[in-house]
Amino acid sequence: MSLPAGNYRITRLTSGSVSCPTASVQFAYFLDHDSAGNLPYPWKMNTATKTFYRGSANNGFRVKLISTAGFGASRYPAPGEDSCTSNYKVNYGANVGGLDIPAGPYAITALGGATCAQAIAAANSFIASDWLPGHWTANTETGTFRRRGSSYGFRLDPLFASSAFTG
Repeated sequence: MSLPAGNYRITRLTSGSVSCPTASVQFAYFLDHDSAGNLPYPWKMNTATKTFYRGSANNGFRVKLISTAGFGASRYPAPGEDSCTSNYKVNYGANVGGLDIPAGPYAITALGGATCAQAIAAANSFIASDWLPGHWTANTETGTFRRRGSSYGFRLDPLFASSAFTG
């Protein structure tokens, strides 16, 4: 499996799959110890989908490159997005709108006309209160928060494997 240097999002295959902390630890271990692709039993991988399985096809996780090591050099931010900061820090884990946000470093990107100041203020408010106002939605797959019915909002991108979303 070819995995370029960079920041990855880890997605569990099912809600009953390995936990996010386990997936994060395993991914780091695979990167550090298994460069030849010889995963410890019962782990297997699908190189085409960048998926790691433990025993069955429903138990495991998938990884996706979200930014290269020099954040911003990859496809993020997309047109119409504003890369605010790659050192947004979540000090304590939170669950906002069904999205588990572990403590750790994140990049924050303003979307749909939101300014960086507005995106950061909204992220701070949501995370501090563990609450998402009713006129906002959270996409648990992408870490994106938007005002209901619009493109206005922000995205959080974990910067290390230890910071991964679940939902």
